[in-house]
Order: sequence, then structure tokens, then C-alpha cells
Amino acid sequence: MKKLLLCATLMLMVTINAWSQTVNNQNGNGVYDSSFPNGLKEKNLTGNISAVQNSPQLKMVGLMPDFQFDEFPVNHNMHIATDDSFYYTINGGNFSIGQINKFDLTGVLIQTYPIQIDGRGLSYNKADGFLYASLYARDIVRIDNLAAGTFTTIFTPGMQNDQASFAISNDGTKYFDFYAGTLLIHDFFTGAVINTITGL
Repeated sequence: MKKLLLCATLMLMVTINAWSQTVNNQNGNGVYDSSFPNGLKEKNLTGNISAVQNSPQLKMVGLMPDFQFDEFPVNHNMHIATDDSFYYTINGGNFSIGQINKFDLTGVLIQTYPIQIDGRGLSYNKADGFLYASLYARDIVRIDNLAAGTFTTIFTPGMQNDQASFAISNDGTKYFDFYAGTLLIHDFFTGAVINTITGL
């Protein structure tokens, strides 16, 4: 009987906690998120980040997704990119089972493309219409033909770390290489570092 009462009390506490967080989130009053150092965050109903009123500092918000999708990640998925018509995710963890998945803009899987790269970052270059990937080995490759799984190595090495984040500028003239608070900005045509920002 004591065990039953204890279980019922515990379930009631969990339910009340979940309900209070849901109510607070719906009212825009904030949600407790222990992943942030100060706990209480404020989230407006559009999913944007906002400052908590009367606070000496800006507090971040646990954002709600605009949409979400399920996919089998094989090893693990590392990055998402878009060409404004589709979303693409890249698999990381092993080049022998590398893959890029293509989704429509609502998150519905269209096709999985095997490609023998151990991908980390993925970005679409509007200037030339190609997807580019950064690899665990720090190389940067251009995906020449997604359906055929062919690619060309552009820079070896092109990134500062095996796990660095990768992106291409909107005009296709630069690429970005971020790791452990340091952002390297590279010339997209030569690979040369043209700027460094630290302390991020």
C-alpha cells in the first residue's frame, strides 16, 4: 500500500510539473530549461528568442521546432542544408555507409543517396548550384552528382578540426569554419583564411 501511495504521489508530481510547463509555454511566460545556466527562459509564441524582462542579461530560450521529421540516422546525422526547394541532411560516422537524405520543405523524406564520405557539414552554394560537404578528415568536397554518389575534393585539409562546423556565404565567395569558439573565414576559391574571429 505504501509503495502504491508513493507511486501515485510521484506520478501526480510529474503530471503537475509537465502541465505547469505546458501552461507557461502556451502563455509565453517562460519555460524552465536546465540546459541554460540561469534556468528560466522566455519564449514568445512565434518561436523567436527574446529577453526576459527586468533582467541584467539576455537569457536564451529553448526553441520549439517549426517542423520536425524522423529519419534513420545510420551512425549519426551531422548537418542540414537547403537549396530553398528541398532540405538535405548528411550522415557522419563512417564513409562506407555515408548518405545524404533529401526531404521536401515539409520534412517528408524523398530519397536517400548513398555517398562514400564521412560527412560533418553540409551547405548549398547558390552561386554554382552545388552541395558542398566538410568531412571528418577535414577535407571539403563538392557533390558533383547526388544520384550517382560522385564528388570532387576541393580542399585538403579545408577545416581547422575534424568536427568543425561548415557553411558557405550566400554569395558563394567565402566559407566558414567554426570550432571551439573560433570562426575562420576562408576565401571560397583559394581556401585561404581571410579573417579570424575568436571568443565566440
